[in-house]
Amino acid sequence: MSGSPAANRSRVALHALQTRALRLRKALAARLKRIALRGDTFKGRQWPRIAASPDRGHRMGLVCIVKNERDYIGEWLQFHILQGVTDVVIYDNGCTDDTLSEAKRHAASTNITVVPWRTFIDADNLPFSIQSLAYAHAIVNFGPALRWMAFIDVDEFLFAPSGRSLPDILNELRLPAIAVPWTNFGTGGHKAKPPGLVIESYTECAAHPLHPGQRSLLRYKSVVDPVEVCAMGSHIFPLHEKGAVAINERGEVVPVYNVTDPTFVSTKVLRLNHYFTRSEEEIANRIAKGRVSRNGEVVKNYLDRRLNVYSLQTDRDEAILQFVPELKRRLSEIKATE
Repeated sequence: MSGSPAANRSRVALHALQTRALRLRKALAARLKRIALRGDTFKGRQWPRIAASPDRGHRMGLVCIVKNERDYIGEWLQFHILQGVTDVVIYDNGCTDDTLSEAKRHAASTNITVVPWRTFIDADNLPFSIQSLAYAHAIVNFGPALRWMAFIDVDEFLFAPSGRSLPDILNELRLPAIAVPWTNFGTGGHKAKPPGLVIESYTECAAHPLHPGQRSLLRYKSVVDPVEVCAMGSHIFPLHEKGAVAINERGEVVPVYNVTDPTFVSTKVLRLNHYFTRSEEEIANRIAKGRVSRNGEVVKNYLDRRLNVYSLQTDRDEAILQFVPELKRRLSEIKATE
């Protein structure tokens, strides 16, 4: 962080004050919610413990909701198969292009399932989101056969910076769930969609530790042992023994409203690259497509606000590039079969 020592101290003090205020607000909101629901914070969202299949072994599933991701689904799937994913569950949110055929072609070496999942209900009138409803379906129906399930989108790439497979890392950590923070990547100066892979075309990011003004960029996605999940969730899932908590890769446990504490962030073992805009051209396409979490609606300046926060402090992160040669080789082999 640049600037005079006094200015830096002021920014740090302001950030600490903002963090404490945010934690207090979220703790109060959580308490009021518990009172409103008479202590049942999972009311209408909970299910009994599911039993693990005896032969689930080290199988790892990837769960995503997609809509018109033809240009990206192949790279995304092959990347995660390279990381050790064995099963893929795709929720089709109304694709009108070749996304599903591309997915089946690139995930032919896995157990792939496509579930029709058109958005047709008003999420504002439900005690849960459309996204969390799909994820609950995945956990209850496919979870018993899997040791691990990761819930991420096609613009998110999960990997270990060490280069080791995800199942190996997760089995060593022995945690019921892990909240992995976003590392956000912007346009990288690209006006139009670049010709190369997503993971090689974008290396500029808002790296951790984030600038104090970038707190809104701090979000998490989860990798879970499905039999440990007790209720619906989207980014973070309630657990049978621990309730509504988040667990980082160090095994530290905090209430979900404390995940914005920067000291909770850890990305040494697991990394989640979030290519939230890609190029400027692709931003427009993303807005036109809509968001499943809002029943297709998009707040017009949503990405503009995020980009403004993102631009406060950027760095370069090339840890993912170690996988590019093998990923390209695999994609070339698939293309050669066309």
